[in-house]
Amino acid sequence: MRKKKIHITITAALLAIVLLAGGCRKKPEQSIVVNKDFDNMIEEAENTEDMQEVSDLAKDYETYQIILSDESLQITAKIDAQVDIPQTEQLSVLRVRQKDITQEMLDTLIKNTVQNQTLYDGSELYKRTKRMIEADIAYYQGELKNDNLFFESEEQRAAYMAECQGKIDALQVEYEAARDTVTVGEYKSDCKLRDIDELVSMYPSEFYDWEKPLNPDGQVFFGVSDGKDGNYISIYAQNNDNYGNCIRYWKSDSSWMWNASVVANTAIRWESDADIPDYFDRSTPFVEIEEGKTTISLEEAKNAADKFLADMEIEDFVCEDGRLYNVYMSDGMRYSDEHLSDHVYKKMYAFKYLREIDGVFVSDQESKLVDGMQGDTYVKMNWGSEYIMIYVDDSGVVRFDYESPIEITDTIVEKAKVKSFADIKPVFEQMVLISQAEDDVNIEVQIDRVELVYARISEANSFDTGLIVPVWNFNGTVIAEGSIQVNGEGSSNVLSINAIDNSIIDWELGY
Repeated sequence: MRKKKIHITITAALLAIVLLAGGCRKKPEQSIVVNKDFDNMIEEAENTEDMQEVSDLAKDYETYQIILSDESLQITAKIDAQVDIPQTEQLSVLRVRQKDITQEMLDTLIKNTVQNQTLYDGSELYKRTKRMIEADIAYYQGELKNDNLFFESEEQRAAYMAECQGKIDALQVEYEAARDTVTVGEYKSDCKLRDIDELVSMYPSEFYDWEKPLNPDGQVFFGVSDGKDGNYISIYAQNNDNYGNCIRYWKSDSSWMWNASVVANTAIRWESDADIPDYFDRSTPFVEIEEGKTTISLEEAKNAADKFLADMEIEDFVCEDGRLYNVYMSDGMRYSDEHLSDHVYKKMYAFKYLREIDGVFVSDQESKLVDGMQGDTYVKMNWGSEYIMIYVDDSGVVRFDYESPIEITDTIVEKAKVKSFADIKPVFEQMVLISQAEDDVNIEVQIDRVELVYARISEANSFDTGLIVPVWNFNGTVIAEGSIQVNGEGSSNVLSINAIDNSIIDWELGY
C-alpha cells in the first residue's frame, strides 16, 4: 500500500525548522565535508579513465539493505531502499544563475488568465476592514480584563494596561475610517513590474511598506480582479535578490486567495484520501467548500496543466508528480464573512513540474540559506529550489506557482564521470549516523529510496550562481524518540552526496 504523504511547503516555517535543527545537529568535521574544491571536482568530472556508462552505475544494487547503529550517538539507520538510476546516456555539469521574471513572462500570464478583465493594484486588499479591526480591539479589551496576567510589580501592570488602552484608542480611530468590506477598484493597475520604490510612492499602503525592507532593490507586481463576475483573480511576481524570484496566479470563486509572499508559498495540501494533518487545531471545524468542484479525471486535469505550461512558453519542464489533493483555502476566507471561523479546503489536482536535463530531473530539495552576521551586518537570504506547481479543478487551471527560476549559462562538462553506487555507499554509511545524530536524543533514520538525480549546488562566494551536478540522494524519514519526525512529513531527503567527488552536500550552505 502506498504511503500517504502530507505536503507542507511554507518556506518561512521551513527556514525556522532548519535553523533550529542546525543548532543541535552534530556537524561532521571530516575532510570529506569541509574541504570542497570546485576546480578539483570539475577535473574529476572530466577524467574519462575507467568511466562507466550511466546504466552500470548501480550494477548489482537494484536494492540496498543494511542496518547501521552507534550507541554513543544514540542513533540507528535502517536502510531498505530501491536504487533508481536515470535512463540516460550522459550526465553533465552545468553553470546556472537566478533568472529574473521578465515583463514578457508577466504579460503572457496575464494574457492567458485574465482575458478581458481589468486588474487593480492588489495592495487594496490589505486595507483593513471594520471586522478585522474589531478583532484587534476585542483582544486588547480582553487583556484589560484578564486577571491571570503576571507582573513583577503594580507599576508594570499599570504600564501594560495603559499600553493596551492606547492600542484600543488608536484602533478606534482606525475603525471609524475603515471600510465595511474588502473591495478593490480604487487604483487601476498598469500591469507592469515596477521597482519597489516606485510602488511605495504610487500606491501608499501598509503592503508596500512591508515589502520594501524585504526587497529593497527589487521589483514587484501585485494585481487583482474586482471579482464582480464571480472569479477572484490575483497575480503576484517579484525579483528579489534576498529571497528569490517568482511568479504566481490564483483564481477562486470564493474570494481572493493569498499569494503575495516574498518566500515560496506553495499551497498547504494533503492527499485526498489521507486524514486531516495533526498540526491543525482540531477545535476549529473543517469544511470542504462546494464551489469549484473537481470531478474530472486525472488525465483530463494533466492535459489542462500541460497546455497551460505550453501556453506560458516555459520549456524543459516535465511533470514529476500529480494527484488529487485536499488544498487548504482558508487564506482566502479572511476576505469574506463566510467560513470565517472554519478551516476550509477543497479537492483539486496538483501537479509538480521539475526541470529536466539529459532526461533527468533537477531535484527541488535544495535551498541555500544565509542567516547570521557578516562582519557588522546581519544578513538573511534564501535561494530556494526551482519548481512549478499547477492546480486544476473542473474550471481549468486555478493556481500556478513558478518559484526560483534559473537559467543555464554554460555547459562545463557535457559527459561527466560519475561515481558508482558502490563508490558512494561507504561514504553514506560513514556519514549518515554522524550527520543525523542530535545531542541527548534517540534518533532512528529510515531510508526507503536512493536515486541519482541532478541538483543545484551554490558557489561558495556567490549567492545567486551555482552548478547543476549529479547527486546521489538518500530519501526517507528521521524520527526522534520514536514519535517526532525531524525532516517533515513523508519521505524526503536525508543525505545527499555529490556524485562527482563524493563530498557530502550541506543544503543550508547550498553546496
